[in-house]
Amino acid sequence: MPRTTALPTRVLPPTAALCAAVAVLACSDYAGSSGAREPPEFAIASSSGDEETIVVAFRDSVGPSDRALLSSLTSRPFVYTFRGIPAITIRARSAALASLRVHPRVLFAQTPAPMYATEEVTGWHFQNVPSGHGILRIQNDTAYGYARWGAGIGVAVIGTRVNCNINDYSWGIPHWSGNSLGCAGGADFTGEGTPFTDVYGLATYPYVLRGHETKVASLILAAAANDAQIRGIGPQVTLYSLRIFDSSDHMDCARSASAIDFATYDLSTIVSVINASYGRFADDDADKTYYEEHCYTEKWAVANAVNAGLFIAASAGNLARNFCSTCGDSVYYPARLPGVAAVSGLTSGPTFWSGSSRGSQVTFAASATNMAVVHPGNYVEYVQGTSFAAPVVAGIVAAIQSRYNLPRTGQCMLTHLRATAYTRSGWSSEFYGAGMVDGYRAWSTPLANDPSCVPGPQ
Repeated sequence: MPRTTALPTRVLPPTAALCAAVAVLACSDYAGSSGAREPPEFAIASSSGDEETIVVAFRDSVGPSDRALLSSLTSRPFVYTFRGIPAITIRARSAALASLRVHPRVLFAQTPAPMYATEEVTGWHFQNVPSGHGILRIQNDTAYGYARWGAGIGVAVIGTRVNCNINDYSWGIPHWSGNSLGCAGGADFTGEGTPFTDVYGLATYPYVLRGHETKVASLILAAAANDAQIRGIGPQVTLYSLRIFDSSDHMDCARSASAIDFATYDLSTIVSVINASYGRFADDDADKTYYEEHCYTEKWAVANAVNAGLFIAASAGNLARNFCSTCGDSVYYPARLPGVAAVSGLTSGPTFWSGSSRGSQVTFAASATNMAVVHPGNYVEYVQGTSFAAPVVAGIVAAIQSRYNLPRTGQCMLTHLRATAYTRSGWSSEFYGAGMVDGYRAWSTPLANDPSCVPGPQ
């Protein structure tokens, strides 16, 4: 379980319709065998010695006998008990997989696949950021006059720890909201401890992710006090830090599924928007099959979140992390899953950033290069990557939901952003989706009279 306030477990049995929505192979016994391709420098963290992380899903609600079965396979506490899925994550010996997969009560048992952040650092230690960079690129200048952007809307930032203790900066760099306004709580899914107080190391792309989600969060809720241009879109949002990257920067799709499930159910009255600036590559059919074999639970958790009205903004992915830099269908998981806003990257043109993944699943495009963000070491940093395109969209959605008091209206927000996106002749949906999300136009255009624009399950 994450280290946070314990809440009652809520587990819903699968239905035929949900199983069909989650995966072609879901709701049947399945033992995958496809080989994984991982960057050689990356040590897969799902296994340690003879123990592995195993996600076990049952055919209906988890009962006492099911818990007893899992307890017989491990001496450790359960890692996570899902609220919206009849599943539990455990740490057990590898031999447990074979027996679980043939057990009549078990729907599937999987070892999760590793996932990665989508950031590239281009510079650091900047005191003065030139005009035209950072958040100003998303055209929210005029609308920013509305001081309550994001008030009353919770955003779950999933990834590394967020440093919620930054209140001002030493080099004349503006303060951001920190604990005084934004960081309301969080949970840790790594077993290591707190979801807060980020480590202050400099990031060295691609494997050291110190400060990744602090930078992401600054794009959502930084509150500029001078001309340094570090200004978030929704400075009044309520931020929740859901930590899934451990101290070695390892993460897998089971942790991602746990955090999404937690945001959907444990934070059901608070969080309306999820930001997922990470993912797993999907360059070819082998990659997609491997994901199906190891990440059903993430797919299921995303389906539950979308059905509950959550808006999920996810980075489309960076080609630098892929094995196929020329693949046309390379949008990462979970961004490519149904109902998720997959955000590709733009340069300042705006034109498509050559480092961004692309494909038919791209929903929107947003700025991804020369982004000036707040680093937890109290300085401004230039970054690029679709990691920083996703929070632009997440912040705009939170601002609009706040304006109309419409929490958990994910489908409504997707429709509205598509209708108000900026596009140009010749822009292909494979690269730009519906176009570049336009913060001011989305804010100033009235919402359509749409049944989905009602808070609650969609």
